[in-house]
Amino acid sequence: RQSIEESVLTLGNSTQLCLTVSGGLAQWISGTRLSDLIRSADHALYKAKAQGRNCVVASPLPAGL
Repeated sequence: RQSIEESVLTLGNSTQLCLTVSGGLAQWISGTRLSDLIRSADHALYKAKAQGRNCVVASPLPAGL
């Protein structure tokens, strides 16, 4: 995320673009369904976007772990 933020993309017409990335992380735990893992990562991504973007948020682990 930081490397992308520090990079500048120059287009053919000399226009420069600054990029940022938001990410959502989820940890797979044995027995977790893929759909639940993707849903957890998706919720974390929306939290990252809500926090102003350009950050990474990890979803909380399920209770009892």
